[in-house]
Amino acid sequence: MEGTLSFYSVGKDFGSTGVRTVSLGLIGGSAIPLDKGGRPVAVAPSHCFTYRKVRLPQANAKTCRRIVQEELTFGLPLPLHQCVWDYYLQSGPEAFAVVAQQSRWQELSSRWGAVQGADPEPLCYLRVALHMHIPDALIVDFGASHTTWVSIAAGKIDWVRTMMRGGQAMSQQLADQARVSLGEAEDLKRRRGTELPEVKAFLGELLEEALLPKPLTQRRVLLCGGGSNLPGLRAYLHSQLGIEPEPFPMPALLSPNEHVSALGAALSARFGQQRMLLQSSAPTSTEGNLNSWLAVGFAALGLWIVGLEIRHRGLSQEQANLRGQFRTSAAALGVNLPANLDSPIQAEKWLAQQATFRQSVRSRSVATVTDGISRAAQALREIQDCSLYSITYDEGKLILEGDAPSNLKAQQLRQKWSQIFPGLQQKKLQPGQGSRFRFEFEGGLPKV
Repeated sequence: MEGTLSFYSVGKDFGSTGVRTVSLGLIGGSAIPLDKGGRPVAVAPSHCFTYRKVRLPQANAKTCRRIVQEELTFGLPLPLHQCVWDYYLQSGPEAFAVVAQQSRWQELSSRWGAVQGADPEPLCYLRVALHMHIPDALIVDFGASHTTWVSIAAGKIDWVRTMMRGGQAMSQQLADQARVSLGEAEDLKRRRGTELPEVKAFLGELLEEALLPKPLTQRRVLLCGGGSNLPGLRAYLHSQLGIEPEPFPMPALLSPNEHVSALGAALSARFGQQRMLLQSSAPTSTEGNLNSWLAVGFAALGLWIVGLEIRHRGLSQEQANLRGQFRTSAAALGVNLPANLDSPIQAEKWLAQQATFRQSVRSRSVATVTDGISRAAQALREIQDCSLYSITYDEGKLILEGDAPSNLKAQQLRQKWSQIFPGLQQKKLQPGQGSRFRFEFEGGLPKV
């Protein structure tokens, strides 16, 4: 109840199939799957966020926040002032930042009612893993509406991947392919699981799109979410990953199928836990899409030409007025112009520099990298029996390592990838295990 003193922290996971609640004593005691009162911390679904890791220098908190904000400003495909965001510090030093579109966040949080705060799902997973003394693991949450993969290494989040397909989509696909009702498909899925070829195909697509390294870098695979009870799931994943998955270890009374995220949210009140306060912020630098910049550029040149053609008394004042109007119009588009633009040549040069800078940022954005990886996966499907072990992105280049059944297949794959990655070069091609050939190719990111 609002205003009532409570000795419990409460975590609530507002899932698509119901609300899961965990209460945890603030100074000790067992976690229980009940609401013991107080204002809870909500679990924010992982698919609402974009995730970024930012390397930080040795600096004070204010400087670190400024660095993270600038990295997000120039590295996101949408303006930061239209988002809510925050970060916490990981060892390294490294910032793990989360960003959500403000309109989507407001729509989501309006359903929670009075809560103390909200924590992203991956952070909740990490808290529970560390609470159970697990610093390294691949966590797989098979939910009803989405599937989330989280890699934790050395006690920190390494990467997060979320797919907007879960148990509900699996049932719908089974219903469509088997030509039965949705209820019958759900019952069939729960009884037979991976015995059904439709279920295996669905899981195979999820694994393929997860782009997991082969072999896995972790020694443990932890399963959670309602879909982790699927018959045959653990055996199927074992056959594909080479590691036998296990249910997410949990305290007594709690279930890995329901309570992992809620427990992670409840743990936020314990001493020494990382916390996030998602909030919006005003933009710290110029922003806007390419069309806005082109519009500003034409307006700038037009106004400079008008200024040059003025030949009457008050020339300087007229030019100052025009510049003021230009700056006001540019500011309305989200563009803050430097104060030292005194000639058309300077204005044109400055606009060209800004356009070049933004093109460079876009070419190294996560969206560009992800697009290149997905296109590489498509080529891999076309050249059969080839495997991709790892993709490394460093200094604007992608390094692709894997193996092929023959030299010919490796060259066919290289030709396919040459159409995607500019300047692709063969760095290594040598015999591997059996009759296979190990390869290493290096190339640039796809042009935007």
